[in-house]
Amino acid sequence: MQGHLVFSFVGELRAATRDRDDLVIHRIVSCDARLDRQEIAIHTRWILFDEPVSCSVGVWPDRGEDLAPIFEVTQMLEPESTPGTLARLCTVSVRVRREVLMPASLYWIKVFRGGDLVTQYPLKLAADAGQGTPSGGRPANH
Repeated sequence: MQGHLVFSFVGELRAATRDRDDLVIHRIVSCDARLDRQEIAIHTRWILFDEPVSCSVGVWPDRGEDLAPIFEVTQMLEPESTPGTLARLCTVSVRVRREVLMPASLYWIKVFRGGDLVTQYPLKLAADAGQGTPSGGRPANH
Protein backbone atom coordinates (compact mmCIF):
# COMPACT_ATOMS: atom_id res chain seq x y z
CA MET A 1 0.00 0.00 0.00
CA GLN A 2 1.41 3.39 -0.96
CA GLY A 3 1.40 6.53 1.15
CA HIS A 4 -0.98 9.46 1.14
CA LEU A 5 -0.52 13.22 1.38
CA VAL A 6 -1.80 14.45 4.74
CA PHE A 7 -1.35 18.20 4.12
CA SER A 8 0.56 20.72 2.05
CA PHE A 9 0.93 24.43 2.71
CA VAL A 10 3.26 27.40 2.45
CA GLY A 11 4.21 28.71 5.84
CA GLU A 12 6.07 27.95 9.02
CA LEU A 13 6.26 24.60 10.73
CA ARG A 14 7.70 25.04 14.22
CA ALA A 15 8.32 22.33 16.77
CA ALA A 16 6.29 23.04 19.88
CA THR A 17 6.11 21.29 23.22
CA ARG A 18 5.00 17.71 23.75
CA ASP A 19 5.84 16.46 20.23
CA ARG A 20 3.41 18.87 18.58
CA ASP A 21 4.02 21.24 15.69
CA ASP A 22 2.80 24.82 15.42
CA LEU A 23 1.52 25.48 11.90
CA VAL A 24 1.41 29.01 10.49
CA ILE A 25 -0.03 29.10 6.98
CA HIS A 26 0.74 32.03 4.67
CA ARG A 27 -1.76 32.72 1.88
CA ILE A 28 0.15 35.87 0.90
CA VAL A 29 3.92 35.88 1.36
CA SER A 30 5.58 39.22 2.03
CA CYS A 31 7.49 40.54 -0.98
CA ASP A 32 10.74 40.66 1.02
CA ALA A 33 10.35 37.30 2.77
CA ARG A 34 13.45 35.19 2.28
CA LEU A 35 11.85 31.83 1.66
CA ASP A 36 15.27 30.20 1.49
CA ARG A 37 16.66 31.71 4.69
CA GLN A 38 13.65 31.88 6.98
CA GLU A 39 11.27 29.25 8.23
CA ILE A 40 8.79 30.01 5.43
CA ALA A 41 8.75 27.08 3.04
CA ILE A 42 6.48 24.63 1.25
CA HIS A 43 5.69 21.89 3.73
CA THR A 44 4.17 18.54 2.82
CA ARG A 45 3.42 15.76 5.28
CA TRP A 46 2.89 12.20 4.14
CA ILE A 47 1.71 9.03 5.82
CA LEU A 48 3.63 6.05 4.47
CA PHE A 49 2.61 2.42 4.65
CA ASP A 50 4.63 -0.46 3.20
CA GLU A 51 5.68 0.91 -0.21
CA PRO A 52 8.05 3.77 -1.09
CA VAL A 53 6.48 6.96 -2.45
CA SER A 54 8.01 9.38 -4.93
CA CYS A 55 7.05 12.89 -3.74
CA SER A 56 7.44 15.88 -6.09
CA VAL A 57 6.85 19.47 -5.00
CA GLY A 58 7.09 22.36 -7.45
CA VAL A 59 6.16 25.94 -8.24
CA TRP A 60 4.57 26.86 -11.58
CA PRO A 61 3.98 30.31 -13.06
CA ASP A 62 0.51 29.19 -14.22
CA ARG A 63 -2.15 26.70 -13.20
CA GLY A 64 -2.03 24.99 -16.60
CA GLU A 65 0.27 22.16 -17.56
CA ASP A 66 1.74 23.83 -20.68
CA LEU A 67 4.57 25.66 -18.94
CA ALA A 68 7.63 24.21 -17.27
CA PRO A 69 7.93 24.62 -13.49
CA ILE A 70 10.05 27.39 -12.05
CA PHE A 71 11.51 24.63 -9.93
CA GLU A 72 10.55 21.13 -8.86
CA VAL A 73 12.05 18.85 -6.21
CA THR A 74 11.53 15.09 -6.15
CA GLN A 75 12.28 12.93 -3.13
CA MET A 76 11.80 9.21 -2.55
CA LEU A 77 10.09 8.56 0.78
CA GLU A 78 10.79 5.20 2.39
CA PRO A 79 8.42 3.44 4.80
CA GLU A 80 9.54 2.46 8.29
CA SER A 81 11.57 -0.75 8.26
CA THR A 82 10.78 -1.72 11.86
CA PRO A 83 8.66 -4.89 12.03
CA GLY A 84 5.15 -4.31 13.34
CA THR A 85 5.06 -0.64 12.34
CA LEU A 86 1.88 0.07 10.39
CA ALA A 87 2.62 3.56 9.12
CA ARG A 88 5.14 6.38 9.31
CA LEU A 89 4.72 10.16 9.14
CA CYS A 90 7.22 11.90 6.89
CA THR A 91 7.55 15.67 6.37
CA VAL A 92 9.17 17.13 3.25
CA SER A 93 9.98 20.85 3.42
CA VAL A 94 11.13 22.72 0.32
CA ARG A 95 12.66 26.17 0.53
CA VAL A 96 12.31 28.46 -2.46
CA ARG A 97 15.10 30.78 -3.60
CA ARG A 98 13.47 34.21 -3.37
CA GLU A 99 15.24 35.46 -6.50
CA VAL A 100 13.22 33.16 -8.77
CA LEU A 101 9.88 34.71 -7.74
CA MET A 102 8.51 38.12 -8.73
CA PRO A 103 6.63 40.47 -6.35
CA ALA A 104 2.88 40.93 -6.97
CA SER A 105 2.69 37.61 -8.78
CA LEU A 106 0.51 34.55 -8.41
CA TYR A 107 2.15 31.13 -8.53
CA TRP A 108 0.83 27.58 -8.26
CA ILE A 109 2.19 25.03 -5.84
CA LYS A 110 1.74 21.49 -7.17
CA VAL A 111 2.37 18.26 -5.29
CA PHE A 112 2.69 14.92 -7.08
CA ARG A 113 2.82 11.32 -5.88
CA GLY A 114 4.66 9.37 -8.54
CA GLY A 115 3.49 11.11 -11.71
CA ASP A 116 -0.02 11.86 -10.42
CA LEU A 117 -1.09 15.33 -9.26
CA VAL A 118 -2.26 15.07 -5.65
CA THR A 119 -3.01 18.72 -4.90
CA GLN A 120 -2.41 22.25 -6.20
CA TYR A 121 -3.06 25.65 -4.70
CA PRO A 122 -2.14 29.29 -5.37
CA LEU A 123 0.62 31.26 -3.69
CA LYS A 124 0.36 35.04 -3.87
CA LEU A 125 3.39 37.26 -3.36
CA ALA A 126 2.73 40.74 -2.03
CA ALA A 127 3.75 43.76 -4.10
CA ASP A 128 7.23 45.15 -3.51
CA ALA A 129 7.11 47.87 -0.84
CA GLY A 130 9.02 50.27 -3.12
CA GLN A 131 6.97 49.50 -6.24
CA GLY A 132 5.15 52.46 -7.74
CA THR A 133 6.82 55.02 -5.53
CA PRO A 134 9.22 57.79 -6.62
CA SER A 135 12.84 56.55 -6.44
CA GLY A 136 11.69 53.55 -4.43
CA GLY A 137 10.98 55.78 -1.42
CA ARG A 138 7.76 56.64 0.37
CA PRO A 139 4.66 57.49 -1.68
CA ALA A 140 4.19 61.18 -2.40
CA ASN A 141 1.48 62.97 -0.41
CA HIS A 142 -1.55 63.99 -2.44
